[in-house]
Amino acid sequence: MPLATAAALASVRLGDDAEGVEVAMGERDPPLVCTRWLRVVPGRRLVARARWGSRDVLAKLFLGRGAVRAHRRARDGARLLEVAGVTSPRVLGASAVDRIHVLVFEWLAGASPLARDAVGPGELARAGRLVAALHAGGLVHTDLHLGNLLDGPRGLSLVDPDAVHRCADGPLDAASSLANLAAFLATLPPHRTDLVRFALEAYGNARVADRSYTLTALAAPLERARARHVAHAWRKAGRTTTAHIARWIAGRWTLVRRELPGELDPVLADPDGALERGTRMKTGRSATVAGIHVEGRPCVVKRTNLKGWLHAIRRMLRETRGLRAWRAAKLLEWAGVPTAHALAVVEERRWIFRGRSWLVTERMGGVRGDDAFALATTEEERSRVARAVTELLRRLHAARISHGDLKATNLWLAGDVMSVIDLDGCARIGGEAAFGRRFARDVARLLRNVERDPALRGAIEGALAVAGLG
Repeated sequence: MPLATAAALASVRLGDDAEGVEVAMGERDPPLVCTRWLRVVPGRRLVARARWGSRDVLAKLFLGRGAVRAHRRARDGARLLEVAGVTSPRVLGASAVDRIHVLVFEWLAGASPLARDAVGPGELARAGRLVAALHAGGLVHTDLHLGNLLDGPRGLSLVDPDAVHRCADGPLDAASSLANLAAFLATLPPHRTDLVRFALEAYGNARVADRSYTLTALAAPLERARARHVAHAWRKAGRTTTAHIARWIAGRWTLVRRELPGELDPVLADPDGALERGTRMKTGRSATVAGIHVEGRPCVVKRTNLKGWLHAIRRMLRETRGLRAWRAAKLLEWAGVPTAHALAVVEERRWIFRGRSWLVTERMGGVRGDDAFALATTEEERSRVARAVTELLRRLHAARISHGDLKATNLWLAGDVMSVIDLDGCARIGGEAAFGRRFARDVARLLRNVERDPALRGAIEGALAVAGLG
């Protein structure tokens, strides 16, 4: 089989078959035989599971401009981790052949990334100790998140050495340590204060020479890190990334999740046709909504309408409501706030001018908020609804997110979980006073849904008061 060229590798996309792709490793070494693409940054970087001789390995392939620098940075970062005694996959080999720069790491059998939805205090305590070892060696990792921590038979391992830098000849000072630790903790759902506490306690115990690592000292760096994380994620949500891909389909700009290759193309090519063929759920001047099925999956298509030529002129230079809702769905995922998973968004674009938009989401299960409130006729049901509402508001409050329109038809109750939809008015509010005002308006709007049911309103107000949100 011919060896892969740099041009061929630059055309690889996530989802392509890697089986049998061979990469030269030099005259004395056997070729690297890729078996599966794990991560793809088109034209720049590939991460693959591979075979090298008789070993299973993980390979990083660097391409294009900046490949030499990125290859050297990853190799140097791995060396720094080894010297500092931080558990990380060992480098087994390196090569640079035909403008393909390769770094080969040992494959950590049985290891998997920490799962954001399932991570517990024990994992966070171990993560805190690992980060403490990193900082004790004078190092920082500029992309610390759960996905870069692999848990396996050897314990917790730190990966992605490209992001490792030396910042001090000795241990990091308290300010630098807290800033890097806060950047890691900012990736966690804000309502999980227990995880923050366990990670910080384990971190502080490992850095025994300094007692500066307290929740009070962490508060300001953590809020700054969260604001940076949200701003970065908000920008990324509008372009091609490893999670979703931007394309032009039938003259319209689209953004679709990468794990849905081709499945949504018929909908994205003719979203109005999908609306007409679907089951109409809402018809209004501002929006039209219909339920559809994509490959057997129940979905919803929402088109944001232009009410007239004056409205079209006012909106043409602004981000469409569909794209704002797409970004907000990503924001709520980070915050751990239940919502419908956004699958794709479509925009009419002409140069810098924008028109209508379509948002495709998974269809929510359960019952709509107004029906859930009407069905809460017993004390047990009122208590269940009150708990669900309180938990929703607690998560929004912890993340400093204002929904903007918490009317009953924008709420869905499935079991004990209350979710929100219609996200184009969602925003994270940085200032404490400004957020307090916006959150109070959200609570007031929600309570207006049940003003004719004093018993249910009283149950919700009581639960909010107990949670400190009243």
